[in-house]
Amino acid sequence: MVILQTGNYSGQILDPRQADGLLIGRTVYQPQTAQSPWHYHQNAHISFLLQGRCQEQKQPGVSIHRTAGDIVFMHAGQAHQITTTVFPSQNLNVEISRAFLSRFDLQESTCNQTLATHPFARVLLVNLYREWTRQDALDPACAMLLLDLIGSSPDTFSARQPTWMRLAEQRLRDQWQIPPTLAELASLAQVHPVTLSKGFHKYKGCTLGTYLRRLKIEQAIGLIHTAKNSLSEIAFLCGFADQSHFIRTFRELTGLLPSAYKKW
Repeated sequence: MVILQTGNYSGQILDPRQADGLLIGRTVYQPQTAQSPWHYHQNAHISFLLQGRCQEQKQPGVSIHRTAGDIVFMHAGQAHQITTTVFPSQNLNVEISRAFLSRFDLQESTCNQTLATHPFARVLLVNLYREWTRQDALDPACAMLLLDLIGSSPDTFSARQPTWMRLAEQRLRDQWQIPPTLAELASLAQVHPVTLSKGFHKYKGCTLGTYLRRLKIEQAIGLIHTAKNSLSEIAFLCGFADQSHFIRTFRELTGLLPSAYKKW
């Protein structure tokens, strides 16, 4: 069993930066690293597959297929192996030290659950990496983005929301391509439209429209590196009126143009 220390991965890590208990960088895989030996990492890390596909085993006999846009939380000491890789392939890895977890009173199990259920994990990870690569990036800003992603207990977060809010959110996440009107969503949740509208401000910190745009960009991030579609086709698939609207929204929510993200 190979033990990978801080900042080491099966592929080549590009532009790694380490500060405040975090190490962030892109990892590029070459044909000679198409298959890795069984190994585990010293620290927990988030693996965001930006490009390519791979087959990964987390334990003998249990295999998962990953495609661009997939996000996985790997526990410290969790054995795994990459068995096949489709090139070109690259990951964004966010390595989280035990010191960082301890400082913010975080448990790996809770981080894993929160990441798995977060509706905007891709958007936050793109923002995190963009912030990290800026020359004037402030470490606290990066830590805050990561805490937005993994810092809340999913049980605690759900408990704060009334049932009608959870019903409305689930409908939007399940059928984001066919967004309902406010009246339709309120009818489903069995509340007055004004109550629902105010609820989004209170429980989600944004308007219903902004929440829907975030869901669309979350899907677009997964398509940009996987599909051969043009940006205008991706805009159509994600429910935007046109390409210019898609580009404006993508930049508003990630700080990047879609074309710049595609070059990662």
